[in-house]
Amino acid sequence: MSFDVFLQAFRDGDAATADGAAAFAILEPRIADRGDAWARIRTADGGADLYGIDDPSTSLMVNHADGDQIWEVVYDLAFAGGYAVMPVGCPTCVTNDEVRRHLPRGIAESAIVVGAGAEIQTAIESA
Repeated sequence: MSFDVFLQAFRDGDAATADGAAAFAILEPRIADRGDAWARIRTADGGADLYGIDDPSTSLMVNHADGDQIWEVVYDLAFAGGYAVMPVGCPTCVTNDEVRRHLPRGIAESAIVVGAGAEIQTAIESA
């Protein structure tokens, strides 16, 4: 999939700082190539391009996602970093109700709680 998927933390409806160290710990062993602000993440069945790697505490953007396993990485990032997963044109996905509670009004009402990367992938493919 070549469209953009944004990962952003929120607090009281505003953009907030994510746990960048936890996110980077998820990403580091999967980095196949890297520039200053981007990385190519590899999984056994594909991977994705990731932007914002220079400071994952602000936000991240995933695109060119390929395979099924990349969605488990996205889920792990969201869970560890406290991000909402915001695929363009699709429902916002969160890993728990605490993250949903901090989303901006208008987004929170339609957000879905997911328990695995496969559920993020299903939300995207169903939209």
